[in-house]
Amino acid sequence: MLSVFSFVSTLGLTALFHEVVGIGQQLSFLATLIIVFFLNFLGMRHYVSQTSNKPIGPQFAGFLGTSLVFRGLEFLLFTALLKFGLYYLIAVVLVQIAGFVSKFTFYRFRIFNESR
Repeated sequence: MLSVFSFVSTLGLTALFHEVVGIGQQLSFLATLIIVFFLNFLGMRHYVSQTSNKPIGPQFAGFLGTSLVFRGLEFLLFTALLKFGLYYLIAVVLVQIAGFVSKFTFYRFRIFNESR
């Protein structure tokens, strides 16, 4: 369910920032990645892994470090797809699909693993 929320939020906020607010496509996507980062951390911590009784600092640090890498790669892929002339919302969808499995697997078993 969190992945659907993240997907819809990323697509919707990017479109909102670009179409309604008038921000450029790349900046709209970048701002959305930052907002969704915080939403995803809270969702992973409280709903997916149910580790809210553990210290938030180490989990946030691990999540931040890996998210910078994942989100950086997503932004680079988004930018590359735009340069190839792909419509920006289709690029958002493709980037989200490409990142879903790798991020979920990594966060679930590396960052939010109960045995750690």
